Amino acid sequence: MIYGGVVPFDSVWRTGANDPTRIVLPFDTRFEKTFIPKGEYSLYTIPTPTEWTLIFNTDLKEWPTDPNRSKDFVQVKMKLRKPATQQERLAINIEMQKYGGVFTITWDETEAFIPFNILKK
Repeated sequence: MIYGGVVPFDSVWRTGANDPTRIVLPFDTRFEKTFIPKGEYSLYTIPTPTEWTLIFNTDLKEWPTDPNRSKDFVQVKMKLRKPATQQERLAINIEMQKYGGVFTITWDETEAFIPFNILKK
């Protein structure tokens, strides 16, 4: 069991290995109802059995096991589902659709996901 075992519930997880996992948003983006301006962010999560919190953090240099929480920019809630097939390795994917898509984190028998929209200027 990965979540609730290797990755404890209700704790900040670095969501990757070694350096902070980073995402570059080339456009202003809305994750559900939360606006996030274009830019580069480090990503952390807080897994729970029923939903996850995805954290966009502005500190791109800190050791990932001890993020500077004062630099959390925003947090959004991710829903959970069981993936079609068990994922042996952590996978972070962006499935693009017209003007947006779905951001997913999949590992073992858990997939956390959140839809997003790209905002045009």
